[in-house]
Amino acid sequence: MLAWQVEPCLLRAQRVRESFDLRVSNSDVTARRRLLPARGTCRWKFGIRNSRFENSAGFTLVETLLVVLVLLLVAAACVGTFTGTFEAASVSDSADRMEALIHSCRAEAARTGRRVQLSPDAVGQVQVGIENDPLGSPNIFAPLDAWWVSQSQLPSQVQWTTCELTGPSASLQAAMAASVQSAVTDEPAMLPINFLPDGSSDCARLVIQRQDGTWQVELLLNGFDGSVTRAESTGEEQ
Repeated sequence: MLAWQVEPCLLRAQRVRESFDLRVSNSDVTARRRLLPARGTCRWKFGIRNSRFENSAGFTLVETLLVVLVLLLVAAACVGTFTGTFEAASVSDSADRMEALIHSCRAEAARTGRRVQLSPDAVGQVQVGIENDPLGSPNIFAPLDAWWVSQSQLPSQVQWTTCELTGPSASLQAAMAASVQSAVTDEPAMLPINFLPDGSSDCARLVIQRQDGTWQVELLLNGFDGSVTRAESTGEEQ
């Protein structure tokens, strides 16, 4: 091939190569622009700084302390509410046990034909006695050993604090009040409730309360039909 024919071919090849390199460089720039996000979408990405979040900041110390204080107040209110609910539930459960114990004493007296006596002990717990020999040893009550007596014991934080005879039995309590006194105070001692074989019993007013005096339940026993009415109250309502 002649020299004058080779030179145009080389020039033409060089131009094609330059055109190809230019196309490759243009497509690379276009691809990079597609990868870069628009302005204002993020703070830092691919080395590009976003000015939208330059002046933004998180919670300040005062705002954080206020949020923590509000959470603590809400938690304290919830704890106080649940505590009062548990205290009321314990006293209400003790009142349920006392009602069941009263009905069991009434049924036991009718079943055995003996007098059954219900009274609080020195620490405010319940004790049940039965008159085993009414003729040979009247008014002598032996502890009644029955499963329903042990199941009716009050919780340690609840006490039986008041037992007053009412109705026709109140005259007996008034007659014995002068002679029967509490060993600790000058208040009249709490007299026992007697359940007779005919199904009747003494009318009485019973009070069960927590040791701290926050909740109490008053039970009114009708000795004629054995019905029990209940009234619950807090320490502030007493």
